Amino acid sequence: MPRDEIHVSGAPPAWRVKAAATRLVIAARSLGLVRAPAGLTLSVSCVGAAAMKRLNRRYRAKNRPTDVLSFENRGPAPRGIAFLGDLVLCLDVTRRQARAEGHGVRDEAVVLLAHGLLHLLGFDHERSAREDARMAAAEEKLLRASRLLKTPAGLIVRSKVRK
Repeated sequence: MPRDEIHVSGAPPAWRVKAAATRLVIAARSLGLVRAPAGLTLSVSCVGAAAMKRLNRRYRAKNRPTDVLSFENRGPAPRGIAFLGDLVLCLDVTRRQARAEGHGVRDEAVVLLAHGLLHLLGFDHERSAREDARMAAAEEKLLRASRLLKTPAGLIVRSKVRK
């Protein structure tokens, strides 16, 4: 049976992105969110603010850097392995949000990875209020199941608290 493959580029070693992404995928499987058998591939890239701004402008028509972008794979799976897609985290925004939230950058990266992973699994909080609530609940469940954070507050719930 093929193993999961998680490819990471540009991430500071202290963030332990590969380990966090692996735990999140395992947790997503345990919650029944991943329907693919073992053997999925996920790519995670960490980039600076300028690169993220270009990506956000090109794919979302927003002329500013964002925290995380998800690029779902829509093509055929090579060799029977499900290629989930690509996640791109912005190093600068991750650091800024971690300071604002009063926790470490690794914890912030975990929140962003969970959020992005859920997008790759078909969740979209921007689609409707109902989907927003559904994804917020899934974020909390995924973060709890991963046991990566002491207080598993997801990005969606957190953004509503600030409003």
